[in-house]
Amino acid sequence: MRLLLLNLNSETNDLVKNALAGQGYEIATESGLTVDEVLALSPEVLITEASPTDLSCCGMISQLKARSDTRAFRENW
Repeated sequence: MRLLLLNLNSETNDLVKNALAGQGYEIATESGLTVDEVLALSPEVLITEASPTDLSCCGMISQLKARSDTRAFRENW
């Protein structure tokens, strides 16, 4: 299963990677991607975080949910 850790702070990124280590997941860590770049990576699971000072993840999620070609994502939300 392909996981994308998107825009996580370094501490959260390390915690998630350590928790999932050895479980057979293919993990990509990225930041600052566009919707098209996220889709090009073909993740089956997208993990992102929000902070009170940066809610850009909400825009990304809204854009992904609005696209007709992301139906497989939406069925899992």
